[in-house]
Amino acid sequence: MLKLKKRRKQKNAFQDRGSNRIFDVLSFFALFLLGFVVYECVICYATFGQLQSTAASQTTIVAPTERPMDIPVPLGTPLYTMMYMPTIVPTPRPTFPPMGLSAVPQPTNTPTSVSTPLPQPTALPTSFPQPTALPTSFPQPTSVPTSFPQPTPTSGTGMWSTVYSYTGNGAKQTPTISVPADWRIAYTCSGNTTVDGVLTVTVYNSSDQSPIDVGAVNTTCTVGRTISDVTEVHGAGQVYLDINSTADWTIQVQEKI
Repeated sequence: MLKLKKRRKQKNAFQDRGSNRIFDVLSFFALFLLGFVVYECVICYATFGQLQSTAASQTTIVAPTERPMDIPVPLGTPLYTMMYMPTIVPTPRPTFPPMGLSAVPQPTNTPTSVSTPLPQPTALPTSFPQPTALPTSFPQPTSVPTSFPQPTPTSGTGMWSTVYSYTGNGAKQTPTISVPADWRIAYTCSGNTTVDGVLTVTVYNSSDQSPIDVGAVNTTCTVGRTISDVTEVHGAGQVYLDINSTADWTIQVQEKI
């Protein structure tokens, strides 16, 4: 008995669930139809309003005082309606001339001939200058000299002359030297057999140990190559050079002669 009651309850619940689903579907279709009807009513109302505005723009309303009295009025129309009812007079349509050849305007004066002559084309040239022949042989460049004569220092020529020369490896401080207002440092260096080296030179004033040119020389000495360059220093007096390097180097102090 308990199983039978349980089955009946399950069957009733299934039937109730199915009826609820059918009711939901019908409600959805009813709402859809109602929305469609409302949408069609709105469209019809908008269309009717546009038609009324178009008719009003194409007609002319005559004031009640200007209403002709000979227009027939339907029977049963109240008196106050006839007195104040405006009359709608249709706007006359424009008239057009009849179709035919007579409606086409004819030209008054027709030119018979053109008096201005057309320019005649000029004759094209039949002969053209011929290009000159290109040279078949060209002068060969002269050989570049491999050695150049070294200038000999002479008095007042503006040439540079070496007055001090130092060679070494690693750090070194030169003794005090006397330099003019314009002088320069010519240096060369080469790295060790395995790694590159660094060469830095700083110029100091020997009287008060103050630096005159910090990093006057600051270069990298590449392995297997000899790096050479010059740097100018401005300032006369008693100076000395502080050299720091991890490679073989040569320092020359040069002056103008």
